[in-house]
Amino acid sequence: MGFSDYEKAGVLLCELICNSLGLLGVVLVMILYFGYSSVRIFTFKLVFFFALCTGGYSIGVLIGPSDNYVCQIQGVFVSYFGLASIIWLGLITHSAHSLVIHGHNPESNLKKYLLIGFLGPLPSTIIPAIINFYKRNPLGMCWVSSSTPGGKALIILQLWLVLVFIMIYITYVLISIQKSLKKRHENVSENTLTAIKYFNRLKNFSIIIYLSWTFALINILELLSNGSSPSFALTILHVMFTGLQGLFCVGAFIKDHVVYEALIDTFSTCLPCLIKRSKKKRKLELTGRV
Repeated sequence: MGFSDYEKAGVLLCELICNSLGLLGVVLVMILYFGYSSVRIFTFKLVFFFALCTGGYSIGVLIGPSDNYVCQIQGVFVSYFGLASIIWLGLITHSAHSLVIHGHNPESNLKKYLLIGFLGPLPSTIIPAIINFYKRNPLGMCWVSSSTPGGKALIILQLWLVLVFIMIYITYVLISIQKSLKKRHENVSENTLTAIKYFNRLKNFSIIIYLSWTFALINILELLSNGSSPSFALTILHVMFTGLQGLFCVGAFIKDHVVYEALIDTFSTCLPCLIKRSKKKRKLELTGRV
């Protein structure tokens, strides 16, 4: 048994609200990135590329219920940018692994990251479009249809060969980095301090996005195994967390002291008393974590 009309309306409303907020978050990230030269460091360049992909995904979802060629366009947007954001999350994790574990400068990999991040999703996006596998689901959004064996195979390709692999890789990298930093805790060199700063900038962001796609993974696998009885709670969590990823990117930016100080300098004339107190407190907080 599928969703009731009220449940369908609830899911569609959640999609509209969360993806609109996520798209707003992407716009704010773009303003921060292009408005402040101090923000355009390599760490946030990777987060910026991720944000662009989440923005494309949100645009695809916000197209809403569609048919014919609009359905194909929506399917391409959702498939390409959804998969691209997952790949960029893996690349962000790889950059931290490269610096902290191997001591390599991740900036030297930027061209490779761009090729993998933006060209990697193309095959699994173009193939369903060519063979007309983008179909409207019961909620109205167009994606790869699971009603045929070929459609299920394409969904499993995107999930198991990309999403599951990257989630396992992220888990491995986070554990490896934590162990590595603990071993180097007593002998803190300049390289170690650089690695700690880089990792601190990306750690919480990577974990939040990791959890966001966890709900999507569980929900889609549950739909593949039992598509006739979808879970309303899982679907809401899937829609909510994947839609809000743009806002999570804003949080990753603002949490860092580089962005924080840039914003403080901009708004200090408007809220001088509040800004001075916040700035002083923030500096004290940063002292202990480099």
